[in-house]
Formats: sequence, C-alpha cells, structure tokens
Amino acid sequence: MQAAVYGPLIGVAGAATVAVAVELYRRRVRADSDLEVVRVDVTTDEERNRSPVLDVTVRNRGTAPAMIHELLVSEVEVWAFPAAVRPSARPVSWTYDIDLGSDNQVHRLSQEVRGGDGDRFEIRLGTSKAIFPFEGGYLYLFAAALAVDAARNTLDLGTFLVRVPQPMRVLGYRRVKRSEREEQAAIANARRLAERVSNGVVIQDRAQTILDEVLGGEKLPDHYKKRESDR
Repeated sequence: MQAAVYGPLIGVAGAATVAVAVELYRRRVRADSDLEVVRVDVTTDEERNRSPVLDVTVRNRGTAPAMIHELLVSEVEVWAFPAAVRPSARPVSWTYDIDLGSDNQVHRLSQEVRGGDGDRFEIRLGTSKAIFPFEGGYLYLFAAALAVDAARNTLDLGTFLVRVPQPMRVLGYRRVKRSEREEQAAIANARRLAERVSNGVVIQDRAQTILDEVLGGEKLPDHYKKRESDR
C-alpha cells in the first residue's frame, strides 16, 4: 500500500521540479539589461596636449549584460575666441579617441557591463580640423549619448562645453593687437554662449576660464584706440 503512495508522490515532486526549471529558464530568457548613468565628469589629460576627457561611470541594474557599442555625438558647435597673435605653424599628425572635427559623429565603442555590476571608462576628445589662427580658446558645445545593446537604445550623457586644443605645432608668434571691434565681437560672442550654457550643461574648467577671460576683457590702451581711429 505504501509503495502505491510513494509512486504518485515522486511523480508530483518531479513535475514540480520540472515546473521550477521551466520558470527559471523563462526568467533567464526574459532577462534584460538596465543601464543608467551614475556620473559624468569632464577632466583634462595633461599628458596628451591638454585634451578634455569624459569620465563616465555607469551601472547595470538588470540581470543580463549590457553591451555599450557606440558613442553618439550630435549638435556640435564651435565657439572661437582667437588669441591676439598670428602664429606661423605646420600641422602635425594626431591620434584621437573621439574626433569632434570629423563629419562622422557615430564612434564605435566596445564596453560590456555585467548585470548587477558597474563600470567606468573615459572618452578623450580632440579634433583634426584646425581653425585659423588656431591660437586662443576654441570651445566645443555638443550633446552625447550611448547606444546600448542590439536594439540601440540610447542613454543620454548630457550636454558639454569643453576647450579642445587645435592640432597644430606652433613655430613662432608675431604679436598683434585686436581692434576694438574685434574685442567687442568676442565679448558679444561670449555673452551669447554664456546664455546658451546657463542650465544643465557640464562645463570643463578650462572652458569656463576662457569665458571668464573674454567676458572680463581688458580695455585696449588709449594710444592704440587713437591709432585705430586715425586710420
């Protein structure tokens, strides 16, 4: 009699085990990644010609790995505040991780973040397109996002204002002075940019310094103003 009872019990236990295994398999199949941005800072790589760097920290709240495979850069604007010099120079060959001067603004990445884990990586910014006279402050305003997983879900990193050094080697300087019109044009340009970046834009310290210098612009010497007016 007892043997007759054991048989059904064993059958029920086996069926329950199979059901649990099927449910666990279904959960694994339904598992997905859930990536979030923890922090993004703009730093400066002093050893690489003062190139700005995006220091990105992300966290995957999902159970499946998240594969970051692209950086999407858009709405790139260049705000130029040339120095009062006219250098003589020749271009040099640079290697950049991200080229803000290129026409292609979809940059390949290969970064895997395991489920329940985090990661931190850097994106060094540069340009291969020089802006004459290429000495002074050249500020790049742009938005950036990450493309994640095969579905290419986008993860917004934010909008940034950074100073990018020009890809030139300076051979010498010929000191010149800006006209009053050039001074006023630079100040007006800086004011417009300051209004654009007042809310929600991550500003690199070096970029902020350029804006502060232009907006606090020194007056031209009186003798120079007189000479300009005599022309």
